[in-house]
Amino acid sequence: MKERILFESDELIVVNKTGGEPAVKDLTEDVSLLEKIQKQLNISVYPLHRIDRPVSGAVMFAKSKKAAAFYSSEFKERRVQKVYLAATADKPSSQKGKIEGWLKSSAKKSKAYFSETPVKNGKKASALYSVVDQIDNYFLLALQLETGRHHQLRAQLSYINCPAKGDVKYGARRKNTDRSIHLHAYLLAFNDENSNTTEKIIAPLPNDGVWNAFDLSKLTAAIDDENNLII
Repeated sequence: MKERILFESDELIVVNKTGGEPAVKDLTEDVSLLEKIQKQLNISVYPLHRIDRPVSGAVMFAKSKKAAAFYSSEFKERRVQKVYLAATADKPSSQKGKIEGWLKSSAKKSKAYFSETPVKNGKKASALYSVVDQIDNYFLLALQLETGRHHQLRAQLSYINCPAKGDVKYGARRKNTDRSIHLHAYLLAFNDENSNTTEKIIAPLPNDGVWNAFDLSKLTAAIDDENNLII
């Protein structure tokens, strides 16, 4: 667990979640990341946001109820920047752009559906994307959430016919053997409550042949000094 800690202060801890690992306790008997952290620190911690079980990357937890209240508000007010990376077998029709519309979730199917036109009981959902790199069979997309909905990026990638590698629920051709998908919470940037400085956390990608083949230096041109995706 120690090697997966990306940032720690008196108030916060950010950990690099593996794909297939539940962030919090779910219906399975698998030990969640939350439980592992609490055992490691021997204190209660509070999840500030969620990433889906098959998704890897940075997840932030608060160490107190006071910190949880402050940083939960920061997430709600969109003052926390979140940039994801996805490996896809197909390329979007445009090199960069904005995916904006409505998202509707089905609890029965544990799946979300995206539409560019309003849908009954749908919630507004938007994200930015940019094609950053290309290898023989895959494209590297950087994505930035402007809203945070259940399965949002997975549904939006499916809508533009670019599901993340391994995400068969959303249209990928075949699943990954380790229950992960190639969607990774790469960058998390937030204002520290006490120091009033911006903390920028980078979560290293899983050690995987596809991820390793991409040139991450190209991300420099895709993300500005304010940790926002350039489109």
